[in-house]
Amino acid sequence: MGGNCRTFVGFLLFFVISFFLCSSPLFCDAASSITRGIGLRDSNNETLISENESYEMGFFSPINSSSRYVGIWYHKIPEQSVIWVANRDQPLLNRDGVLKIGDDGNLIILDGNNVSVWTSNITANASDLRNLTLGKNGELILSTHDEPSKVHWSSFEHPTDTFLPNMVVKVNSDLGEKRIFRSWKSETNPAVGNYSLGVDPLGAVQIVIWNGKDRWWRSGHWDKQIFSGVPTMRSTSLYGFKVNAERRDEITLTFHPLNNSDKMKFQIQWDGKEAEQRWNEANRVWDTIRLLPSNDCDLYNFCGDFGICSETSRPKCSCPHGFIPKNNEQWKSGIWSDGCQRKTPLLQQRMNSSSNGTVEDGKEDGFVAVQFVKLPDFITAVFVDSCGDECLNSSSCVAYSDAHGIGCLTWDGPLIDIQKFDGVGNTLNIRLAHSDLIPVDNESKLSTAAIVLICLGGTVVIAMLALLLWKFRDKMKGSAAAASSKTQNNNEMFDLSKSKEFSAELSGPYELGREGEQLSGPDLPMFNFNCIATATGNFSEANKLGQGGFGPVYKVTKHFCCKAKKMSSVGANIKPCLLF
Repeated sequence: MGGNCRTFVGFLLFFVISFFLCSSPLFCDAASSITRGIGLRDSNNETLISENESYEMGFFSPINSSSRYVGIWYHKIPEQSVIWVANRDQPLLNRDGVLKIGDDGNLIILDGNNVSVWTSNITANASDLRNLTLGKNGELILSTHDEPSKVHWSSFEHPTDTFLPNMVVKVNSDLGEKRIFRSWKSETNPAVGNYSLGVDPLGAVQIVIWNGKDRWWRSGHWDKQIFSGVPTMRSTSLYGFKVNAERRDEITLTFHPLNNSDKMKFQIQWDGKEAEQRWNEANRVWDTIRLLPSNDCDLYNFCGDFGICSETSRPKCSCPHGFIPKNNEQWKSGIWSDGCQRKTPLLQQRMNSSSNGTVEDGKEDGFVAVQFVKLPDFITAVFVDSCGDECLNSSSCVAYSDAHGIGCLTWDGPLIDIQKFDGVGNTLNIRLAHSDLIPVDNESKLSTAAIVLICLGGTVVIAMLALLLWKFRDKMKGSAAAASSKTQNNNEMFDLSKSKEFSAELSGPYELGREGEQLSGPDLPMFNFNCIATATGNFSEANKLGQGGFGPVYKVTKHFCCKAKKMSSVGANIKPCLLF
């Protein structure tokens, strides 16, 4: 009896413990959320896992580091790829940390001494019961318990270095550029590094990477399909970058992958490069789709103001027509950062520097077109209509472009960060003094003259060839007619193909080409049936002379006799006016 009682009590105790343990989602199936009063303890290796098991959140240590951080990474990927870090500048030194919802409703991280090292830092209502949930898209959300749509804080609104699919980036164009993502300090240290990535909404939206306070790279302007400074985006245009700029107070940037099951990320790496990567499940590695900047010309303003950088040219940097290097000695030595300057100031500048406000050459400025470029930074204005005249009417305008998908853009200051591509890109029209346009016009005239000469020469050559062809055709037709006539006459009068005397003269190429074939006919001409019928008047009784043992004998017409005599002149003494 006592043994049975002890067994029952043990079973009941096991049941109660199991019930309470399993009442906490942290101890049974992987949980995707917690509420106030339940924390994640580093010492217990407790984590949250999204419902689709794509993402995991908890404590981690970077490679070759013992410091502890709270972060989010991809679940079930062997190489830990961290996409968000909470306490990136305040790591924990041991595994005593706890992540929980505080009494004031904020998300907090406590160390082993119960001291807060990080908080979501929002104005909270302590009476609200809140949930912390790791979403299917990797977003960590702090929301009201019974009203999930009421979001108080989100990791997507406070990202670290990674832009994820379906993440929405919001920018107010009236407030100017916004730095959103910040690199790690090093490959193993998630503290804020030197590089940041964000959006510049002024004029036309573009992505920018900064190195400290200086621009390091930019994507070029959004043309409603791609970022114009990244022409390789065309090869992956099926992937869905979307920019909604209908409202100036809230421009949104997002990305929707073609395949929702793809694991993709855009990360500003610790070395300043933006990496677009996709997880390759077959090979269990991250495939890098694009890495920018990828060459010298991608670097911001590599050739200096007004300089043009082309990765396929040697040297890489050049000045546009009408400009010369600002520092020629450095330019020759491959130091291009000083850029280019005008050969001749624009008309208004010359007039302003003149004592009486007039100049000797008062002709209007013009433009030189530079094709296939990433347009310069710092747009001054955007017009709907053609803006060539608008630019000329403004004394400060130095260039314009009718940009694909954007419209007409103008620039007032130095032209900064011009990159030339091969066969793709926009056309930039740079304003020049009239005197600098003359060589361009001359070149154009010479080119036109050359084109005219080439066209005329080509026409003459074609005409001559046509004439020769026409004459050759007539000659061939004459030869063919003669051959046909000769063949017809031969058919009508003679068939000498079996005659030894006449075979060489009357045979065609086919008969002469039969090597080794011996002619065995009689030493006399032979006539075909049509020839004989014609010569005898269709075997007319009037032409019949008589009949012997070998058949009838006919006389032939005078016309046949003459031709036969002419043909027989090359052979023996044949008397062709009798036909047996």
